[in-house]
Amino acid sequence: MDKIKKTGILLGAAVGGLVGGALSFTGKMTRVKFLDELGNSVMDSTLYTGGLVGEAASGAVRMAAGKLQKQPRKIHRGKKQVKRAGMGIVGNWVHNFHLVTDELGVIKDGVLEGDKEKIGAATQTLGKVVTVGFMTSGAIRVEPDAHGELKRKLRAARKKAKAEAAARKDGSSPSEKDGGEAPSDRPQEEAE
Repeated sequence: MDKIKKTGILLGAAVGGLVGGALSFTGKMTRVKFLDELGNSVMDSTLYTGGLVGEAASGAVRMAAGKLQKQPRKIHRGKKQVKRAGMGIVGNWVHNFHLVTDELGVIKDGVLEGDKEKIGAATQTLGKVVTVGFMTSGAIRVEPDAHGELKRKLRAARKKAKAEAAARKDGSSPSEKDGGEAPSDRPQEEAE
């Protein structure tokens, strides 16, 4: 039964290596980073899809064999494999939904801030998701562009700006709001 799963993985690797490898190679030769990343994403996605399909097929065959041989243990193991494959698909959908919504949020923030780099990076990631989805017709594995660090910095800057705005509104500094003293209000201790 595991041979079926391995066959699915090998087929995914073969298709991914052929299509994704060609894209990645073209990207490296032309120094177009987007094509290189797209090719890698296609390879990852087809490999992952092959694994899921192989897992589901192996579980289905194991369940059928268990029914024919009247072995409840095989049926149970087959059901577990099919469930695992199904959970992998659902998990991938959820991950991709979060990825798309995060990237749309980055685009919105980029538009509001007039940050073209943010908009471009998030748009490239969304473009990769759509392209990989069409090319692989299966599970999508895409890494966000290098603006992930920008997103963390943006969140920290927003949090700091909110704290400063709230402090100005209250007439205190952000550090006083957190329970500490403001750096400028600390008395200077003199050595006597």
